[in-house]
Amino acid sequence: MKGLSGRTGAVVVCLVALLVILHGFSLEQRRMIGDEEGHDPGTRALPLASGAVMLAAGLYQILRPRPAKERPPAPAGGVRVLFLATLGASVAYILLLEWVGFVLLTTLFMYLLFVLNGRAAMGGAAFRISPALCGAGVAAMAAAVLYTAGRLVSRELFYLGRDAGIGFLSSRTGSVLFFILASGLLFFPSAMAAHRWGRKRSGTEDLVVNSVILSNGTTLFLFVVFRMMFRVTFPSGLLFW
Repeated sequence: MKGLSGRTGAVVVCLVALLVILHGFSLEQRRMIGDEEGHDPGTRALPLASGAVMLAAGLYQILRPRPAKERPPAPAGGVRVLFLATLGASVAYILLLEWVGFVLLTTLFMYLLFVLNGRAAMGGAAFRISPALCGAGVAAMAAAVLYTAGRLVSRELFYLGRDAGIGFLSSRTGSVLFFILASGLLFFPSAMAAHRWGRKRSGTEDLVVNSVILSNGTTLFLFVVFRMMFRVTFPSGLLFW
């Protein structure tokens, strides 16, 4: 029975992923008006892609070989807490997406999933709630800063290119490149500095820092691919600029 809790948590992730995929198929397929070249993958693309990533991660955790020496099992109520928290976060994500916006809410949602699964792996006794709550605030602020930097730089260069007749600056490729450069120049040095600090932090703090980095990196990747490259419309929410 060793390792059952970890696999059960992975099964929960797979079930949530299947719900996300089913929700994606239930959406009406809409594409951007005037998209003659088929760049817009449609309204189903993001939920289906997100569900597929979650399902792949859950299946990997289920099927991967376990080490000979297992960690101590998680508390009996850990799996129940993981399931209820994941289900509640998924419902809240759907209800709050229009108001909070894609960037902020997706970052917080991914952060919560990383922290919950990390807590299940660590065991409840080794987990502390205070750093996790602080990490949520840091994740949200980092998402706002990274998005704002990329958005302002790419938009101003787009207007400059359009006014000056410089095709590359006003092109989709240029906008994507400058957004990645502006946000990446902030994201990667900050992530490297956080990893250097890793020798001095506890297990919970290590989980929180890694969750902040992964949630922001994942959200930026999804935003660049679906919003900037394929022009999928996302709710701006609180980050309306």
